[in-house]
Parts: sequence; structure tokens; C-alpha cells
Amino acid sequence: MIYKNKQDSKLKAIAFIIALVIACIVKFSVTNDGLEDAVHTKIWLGVSFISGIAGAVIYRKNFFFAGLITTAGFAVAIFLKIVFDLLFVDPTSHNLFPFELVIWGIMAFIPAIAGAFLSSMIFRIINKSHSEKKVTKSNS
Repeated sequence: MIYKNKQDSKLKAIAFIIALVIACIVKFSVTNDGLEDAVHTKIWLGVSFISGIAGAVIYRKNFFFAGLITTAGFAVAIFLKIVFDLLFVDPTSHNLFPFELVIWGIMAFIPAIAGAFLSSMIFRIINKSHSEKKVTKSNS
């Protein structure tokens, strides 16, 4: 695949890698017994929200795509955790792994989109106030 803009693809890759690393840290820091813990779920939701904000800060063009990039990083982290558990922990621990992948993915998608949207709205407000200040200074 040939990208029209190399800088654009670099920003996408950086946002994806950051989300992947953050999600791996969260997923691999919890044992299988603690996965259903409410605290882990809250941490997962909060970290995906913050990652959505970071994704939109890095890739400012489209908040929805920034949220999707972040969610993709989280989905890969979930998949890596499932593979790790199947190979090294317990081969019967993820019998319904497609459902697990979908549920954790949705739990990452919604906060990531919300965080990316919030970040893009903040950037729009900041850019609007800067442009209004420039207009008032040039009129003075």
C-alpha cells in the first residue's frame, strides 16, 4: 500500500503503538483471576479514554479515525493476552475468546472515541479563540 503522505502514516503508526503499549501494560498486569474485577474494568475504561485523547492529539485530522486507531491498538493487546494465556498459562482459559475480544474491544472503543472527540473539541475551541484574537489584532 502506498501512502500519499508519509507524515500522516507515521502519526497513525505512533498513535497505534502508544495505544498498544498502554493496553498491553494494563492487560498483562492483571492475572486471569482478576480479569473480572471491577477495578480492572474501570482502569481499562479510563486508560482507553486517555489513549483516545492522546490519539487525537497525535493524529489531529479526524477524531473518529484517531479513536479507531486507539481501539485497534487495544484489540491487538487483547489478542496478544489471549494468545499468551493459551500458550503459557492455561489452554482452556479462553474458550469463548471471540466474545471476549468483542466485549473488551467495545469497552475500549466507546471511551476512546469519547476521549478523541473531547480532545478534538478542545482543539477546535483553542483554534477558534486564536483565530478570533488574530482578527481583532489585525483590525486594531
